[in-house]
Amino acid sequence: MQIEDLADIVTFWSFWEKVPVPRIARTIQLPARLESDLVLVIQGVRRCGKSTLLTQLPGAYQLDLQHCLFINFEDPRLVGHLNADVLFA
Repeated sequence: MQIEDLADIVTFWSFWEKVPVPRIARTIQLPARLESDLVLVIQGVRRCGKSTLLTQLPGAYQLDLQHCLFINFEDPRLVGHLNADVLFA
């Protein structure tokens, strides 16, 4: 996979050029602040609200959407390309 192809996929899923669709706010306990040297992992069963929560985190932490990267690892364009080389490109 070329870096340009990966950039197209990331741009498609991220909110750099579009606004997230309004959704029902999740009322869960979030950490007071995000640690810059840690990765935040959100996991759960299908359709439990993971994507909804992810789109609401930038607002909860006053993050600039231009600095947030979203990607759906089930995107069909990634089939056969999900490996460490792609993730660290």
